[in-house]
Amino acid sequence: MTGPAPSSPLLDVTNLVVQFRSRGKLLSERSRTFNAVNDVSLQIMPGESLGLVGESGCGKTSFGRAILMLNRPAAGKIHFDGTSITDLPAERLRTMRRHMQMVFQDPYSSLDPRMTVGQIVGEPVKTHEPAPLRTIREKAAATLEIVGIDPRRMDDYPHQFSGGQRQRIGIARALAVRPKFIVCDEATSALDVSVRAQILNLLVDLRQRYGLTYLLISHDLGSLRHMSDRIGVMYLGKLVEIGPVSAMYETPGHPYTQSLLSAMPVPDPRLERARKRIVLSGDVPSPQAAPTGCCFHTRCWLREHLGRPARCHEQEPELRATMRGTKAACHFSEEAAAQRPVTSSTDGVATNRRVIVRS
Repeated sequence: MTGPAPSSPLLDVTNLVVQFRSRGKLLSERSRTFNAVNDVSLQIMPGESLGLVGESGCGKTSFGRAILMLNRPAAGKIHFDGTSITDLPAERLRTMRRHMQMVFQDPYSSLDPRMTVGQIVGEPVKTHEPAPLRTIREKAAATLEIVGIDPRRMDDYPHQFSGGQRQRIGIARALAVRPKFIVCDEATSALDVSVRAQILNLLVDLRQRYGLTYLLISHDLGSLRHMSDRIGVMYLGKLVEIGPVSAMYETPGHPYTQSLLSAMPVPDPRLERARKRIVLSGDVPSPQAAPTGCCFHTRCWLREHLGRPARCHEQEPELRATMRGTKAACHFSEEAAAQRPVTSSTDGVATNRRVIVRS
């Protein structure tokens, strides 16, 4: 089958819904189904790096796992490289998975402690490229060397490595079959700051070297700014804004995006004292009892500023283009973007899209 033209998206997600069932607290209570991902649509072009950000529990990881079919979606369509994968038979899906890999969040629990590093990295090769054991070991050794792990340690076990080294091993496992697309689910959140920068730079180098396409799931807006071409923001299972990095950080069109940016640390004490931080009231609603209308209206500072218009409570906003270059699911996105731009910075500076952490 011929792949899509370069102008076609590598990943095309349409109206994706991921559901989970919650158990009742009491024996008499029935379990209920709720949407962890609620009607999300987006596209990722070949070679693009898309960052996905949001609070814990907003559905980022569920979305990332669903597009790899690790979680079966309840509704929606997923097209990868021109092929619909939502209805593929198990054997064909297994074949497609060599092109779609994942780097998991916790390098301590994502590696099998009973397997050597060589076995861990060689397992995808063994699954997708049946070959003699010697050939598999050679490929595993070459991949480990690419990510900065000494191939002479192939027979060591995960507990003999540091956290940063384990994450490199996780990246090597994903890279072993030379995929087109990698989902990085909080790949640096469990690491020290200096080690985090090394892993981010490694991901940048691998993207340039192999033409990889990334979905970067993270809480770290500073890292995403330097790693991504576009940023998507999720809230309560919905995609509330998406757009190019420059527009998202300079003139965001959704009040939730502005509140996230206002929480980013600024290394200059004078700017930190002068800027206005947006503090959201209340907690994130439960997805089992999602608000009507706009999912963010119960915590929206802009709605309060505008006098609590009923439209926010009654009508769900569509993800539509703004005059500032993003797409925002807000009835008053132009009013939000017209507010004073949020001063933001990062815990590092970018040099040729590499992250350098300040000491």
